[in-house]
Amino acid sequence: MELWLELTLIALIYVLSGLVKGVIGFALPLVSISLLSIIVPVEKALALNTFPLLVTNAWLAIQGGEVLTLLRRYRLMIVLLATGIFISANIVVNIDKRTLLLVLGIIVITLALLEHFRPQVKLPDHHADWAGGLAGLCGGLVGGLASAMAAPMAIYLAARKVPKDEFVATMGVVLTCGSLALLAAFSSVKILTVENAPLSLASVLPAVAGLMLGGRLRGAINQGMFQKLVLLGLILVGVNFIRRALL
Repeated sequence: MELWLELTLIALIYVLSGLVKGVIGFALPLVSISLLSIIVPVEKALALNTFPLLVTNAWLAIQGGEVLTLLRRYRLMIVLLATGIFISANIVVNIDKRTLLLVLGIIVITLALLEHFRPQVKLPDHHADWAGGLAGLCGGLVGGLASAMAAPMAIYLAARKVPKDEFVATMGVVLTCGSLALLAAFSSVKILTVENAPLSLASVLPAVAGLMLGGRLRGAINQGMFQKLVLLGLILVGVNFIRRALL
């Protein structure tokens, strides 16, 4: 593929990924990793996601406020999130490509279903600490493999009946910390390199543009139907990953 075409497709993928997140509030890393992996190797797709995720999550954290309070409250979740990311980032560079595609396909399908249906779980107060830590660890293990780390922690916060504003602010703070850990982990295992980091940085602009466009379109689009189309698309992409791994 010619360079200009690859760069154009990458920019369009981030516009689309940002737009999806702007409309329905999630799926930027799922959409981007799914589509990027069709045109570039999985490791490069993971690297390209690094800075767009960091910037869009930090934007959410800043808007939510109370950053220091949330850092203290969810410190165990954040520490185990980072731990999981470093573990799974090391797995990525030490497994064969077919296995990575198979794992990625399973992750994309599973997370798409979890994000769409958001299972309702009741969590008593006395289980809150260890469950939050477990959610962070699970998010980290998945995050290092597919860049998408939000689903386990979103399910945890929903189970804790966290108010909407605090939910959004908490996800912004926790995911920003996770994105920083992702940057450090991918750099340490040479997934993110001096060669691909500039392109990841450049991808921030189309991702933010898509995010802003999606925010403007949110009220004009049937979100239920749009979310179902995104779910269907992600499942098809996940099935394609599995097909590529097995053939």
